Amino acid sequence: MMTLTLLHAKLHHLRVTQADRDYLGSLTIDEDLMDAVGLRTYEKILVANLENGQRLETYAIPGIRGSRIACLNGAAAYMGSVGDRLIVMAFAQVPENEAPAHRPKVVRLDQNNAIVAQAYCPPPPTHTKRPRPNPGRGRLPVASCQTLTPRAGGAPAPPPQAPTAPTPPAREPRQAPPHRSCQPRIPTPSPPKPRCRKAGCDWCSAHRK
Repeated sequence: MMTLTLLHAKLHHLRVTQADRDYLGSLTIDEDLMDAVGLRTYEKILVANLENGQRLETYAIPGIRGSRIACLNGAAAYMGSVGDRLIVMAFAQVPENEAPAHRPKVVRLDQNNAIVAQAYCPPPPTHTKRPRPNPGRGRLPVASCQTLTPRAGGAPAPPPQAPTAPTPPAREPRQAPPHRSCQPRIPTPSPPKPRCRKAGCDWCSAHRK
């Protein structure tokens, strides 16, 4: 089974009280502080210095209980000085199926390395699918709000149908007037020929000129 590397202990704002370059490399921590977050002796830790941004890996060794000591030993003494604020973190291998229930122990310290708050990281957010909004919310059909009455044979009667709006009558398609070129042409009657006033003359050749 796959395992995950998760945070299990954290000391926030641990103040450096001593720095000993001649001692074998490690970080001496008050044993009461180690018990508060579950740190073990010689456990590997990651240390981050908030004053200069340096990070180092070393191991923790217990100091005198109640002394509030935090001493950088060996080469770690070059990574900080007295009064610097440190973040001490330790990690653990957790099986994948136990990772959702894992909670690290975290404490916050004041300038005298006294515990002022003990916090536990909140559970990781679960990415759940958000329900889709119901556009018809509050508009239930009529059949769902009525109780079905049983018939004589024992079977429930079908729910009454919701009234439907009357269908408007279909409109007749509008016809466009015919174009002038499509209309039949009516011949214009020619005017009657004038008749000559001379008796017996029917538009003689003399009047045609």
